[in-house]
Amino acid sequence: MHSNRGARIALYVALLIFSIILLSLTATRLHRTLGAAPGFYERTVVELLVVASLAILWSAYIIHVIHALRVSGPVTSFTGEFIGLSVLWTMFLVGSAIATHRWANLGFCFGVFGCNLLTSILAFGWLCFIITTLLIFAAMLSLARHGEYSNTGEPLHGKWTSRRGTEKPRFDASEPAPGSVPGSVPAGATAGTTSAV
Repeated sequence: MHSNRGARIALYVALLIFSIILLSLTATRLHRTLGAAPGFYERTVVELLVVASLAILWSAYIIHVIHALRVSGPVTSFTGEFIGLSVLWTMFLVGSAIATHRWANLGFCFGVFGCNLLTSILAFGWLCFIITTLLIFAAMLSLARHGEYSNTGEPLHGKWTSRRGTEKPRFDASEPAPGSVPGSVPAGATAGTTSAV
């Protein structure tokens, strides 16, 4: 069973990089506003700063889980991944949408550092939202590739399923059973070939 582990790791790396950039941009904006007016800050900027920080931690952890094929510990199943991505997706959507509404007319001050900073925050906020959306679809695709074995409780790395690990193995009659010596009579086989002697 092939999986899209490589594509999912690449998307998580992209989310990690974009979140780091968004964190630095929002931190810069927060520093400037607090410096200009002590005690004043923009809640939208703080919200995007928080979700960027969460996305950094989340991406680094899930990359480790997928790459190391972890099957135990916190958030190692598709259920946990879907919950975490849904939270990040909602926070990125709300933060980016509110910021876009508040800073809709930035074209008049293009070239000014403050306006360029806000434009960059909007851009990377929406980029993180898009990457999170793609990650949700990638996880759904990875899960769907298991067909009848699909189960959100299985490990999110997508290499095997919990149902498959508990079912009885089925062997092809044309192939020797595991552990048998090639050319030997399989265990339990009738002595039909020797009775003719």
